[in-house]
Order: sequence, then structure tokens, then C-alpha cells
Amino acid sequence: MDPEVSERAQRLHRKLSEPGARNYLQGLQRRELLYPRRKVSSSVVIDA
Repeated sequence: MDPEVSERAQRLHRKLSEPGARNYLQGLQRRELLYPRRKVSSSVVIDA
């Protein structure tokens, strides 16, 4: 994953206290691995 995206994801992860937050971020990372071309789409989701 892009270092910048990863950094934002980690910051977001620290902010979120919901139990599903970790699974959500792991899902994003899995999508990055399966569909590397969707990186922009994932970044938008992380920024939201």
C-alpha cells in the first residue's frame, strides 16, 4: 500500500473506537492487494 495512504489509514484507525474499525481497514488493505488499480477509490474511502 502507498505509504501516504497507509499513514492516513493508521491515523484513522487510532481515531475509530468501534470494534469493526480494524476489520474495515483490513478489508481496505485486502482490496488494495486484490485490486491495485482501485488505489484512488480506496484513498477516497479512507479520506471520507
